[in-house]
Amino acid sequence: MNYTTNLSDKWRVTLEVSFTNEEFFAEYKRQLEDVKRSAKMDGFRPGKAPENLIEQKYKKNIEEETEEKLMQRALVTAIKEKNLNPLSRPYVKKVERKLDALVCEIEFDIFPEKEMSGYDEIKIDLKKKDVTDEVVENNINIIRNMYAKIEDKEGALEKQDIAIIDLTVFDSEGKEIEEMKYSDYSVEISDGEILPVFIDNLVGKKKGDEFEFSYKYPDDYQDELLKSKDVKIKIKVKEAKKKILVKDNEEFAKKLGFGAYSEIFEMTKKRIEKDFDRDFELERDELVINNLIEKNAFEVPETLILMHLESIVNSLKKQNKDELKDDQKLREVYMNYAVWRAKREVILHTIAIQEKIDAKDEEIQKQIDDIKKHPDMKVRDMADAEDVRDDIARDIVFTKVRDLIMSRVVYKEKGE
Repeated sequence: MNYTTNLSDKWRVTLEVSFTNEEFFAEYKRQLEDVKRSAKMDGFRPGKAPENLIEQKYKKNIEEETEEKLMQRALVTAIKEKNLNPLSRPYVKKVERKLDALVCEIEFDIFPEKEMSGYDEIKIDLKKKDVTDEVVENNINIIRNMYAKIEDKEGALEKQDIAIIDLTVFDSEGKEIEEMKYSDYSVEISDGEILPVFIDNLVGKKKGDEFEFSYKYPDDYQDELLKSKDVKIKIKVKEAKKKILVKDNEEFAKKLGFGAYSEIFEMTKKRIEKDFDRDFELERDELVINNLIEKNAFEVPETLILMHLESIVNSLKKQNKDELKDDQKLREVYMNYAVWRAKREVILHTIAIQEKIDAKDEEIQKQIDDIKKHPDMKVRDMADAEDVRDDIARDIVFTKVRDLIMSRVVYKEKGE
């Protein structure tokens, strides 16, 4: 086997490899023997059919399997000898049978060769939120609201009331934004539930009222579809409702099946502490990666960006959490996030190489064994999926890198 590797576009590798006829037919013979052992042909016991009949029936499949095995061998050899770090699945660009050789051309992208710096000490402005009694009470009141009795309301809407509305949003050119059109939409007129501008415009309105107002969404608004947009919002109030709450704490506790209100309080406090811990870690991770992105300027392969973009879109569609049905629109909305995730992966991958962090065989096997013990059969089947070891190894390595980076974080409270 002879091969050459050529690098183009900074991270696109083209592997050109040739196999002699002797190499091809040696592998062909191995594949033929495998087929002979398992092939079922009328009139013959398994493994006893004549070789010429096997070839007549399966020759094309045997040749394709031979080519695939040879190319896999070439890839493994080239990646190891040239110390390449593939990020995409190989694409077979050309397979050509010549008189004296099999010639193949394979393309794949590799991680950028970039040295990361600035992670010896990472300073971020972040403080974990305190779980005060007020925070706990506010969360309990959310539950209290869920168990409230709902009644029709006569007269003007007030804060804490519920409005059933039809809502239409228009862009700056007066064109209706289809993804933001709702009918019979239930809105609770409460702080934290809807934007203040909606509260200001709904309070005082009555059933049957129709009105519109203009608004510019903030630059840091979470929804990419509306971020920084000037819009006109049209609302029709179709129904007005009010809530009848159980205000006595002990009575409310008994309604939920608790012996005392203190039990609800402690249970809610522990849940909030876990939520705050999770939110703190997520925000910390984002700030740390942003810090490293600022310190290390680099480009990201388009292949890696598209891989993350497809993962995001597919995840949203499976969870049914997106309100956008157009795949192309989803890709436009989440492109920036995909770029950020791709940069994060390059950072973690590069630091792993620099720090010589890897996944041990026993660590990988333990996770595979855990998957095989899962009560869900679909999850258990994942243990035998293609590339599962590589996926697990990557997750283990990235977890170790995160732990290393986070151990070097210095927290500086906001406002200092």
